[in-house]
Amino acid sequence: MFKSLIRTFAIVAAFIAGNMMPGLHVYSWTFKWMLIVMLFVTFLGIRFKRMKPERAHWLLVGANLLIALEDKPGQLEKVAAIVSRCGSNVVSVLHDGSDPNMPISSCFLKLALETRDHAQIEQIRTELTKEGFQLVAERV
Repeated sequence: MFKSLIRTFAIVAAFIAGNMMPGLHVYSWTFKWMLIVMLFVTFLGIRFKRMKPERAHWLLVGANLLIALEDKPGQLEKVAAIVSRCGSNVVSVLHDGSDPNMPISSCFLKLALETRDHAQIEQIRTELTKEGFQLVAERV
């Protein structure tokens, strides 16, 4: 009962404050959105303590891998399957077959990945090496 009175008082106070400060009309959009949020929270009874973010929600580790591949069909699919199986997200892919030091039947595959932690990067590297792919460079 007391909590509902506090919420009601907060809504009424917001209306009164809006009417008593006419000089703040340039910030009226802010007050409107604050009022909308207050009404939303009040009528839906949202409790924000249940939605407390944890450290894992904020932590993303990026990795850039450069892989030397044989330029033949299915290679990209195999690499993508390994990355997917390890639970990583591919942000960008670059297929580069223009390096003059590479044989004509080879190419470089540059991957930018989004991972949870360094252990996941190591898991991806291990799986790629186990499948026979040659990692040329990595930048975390």
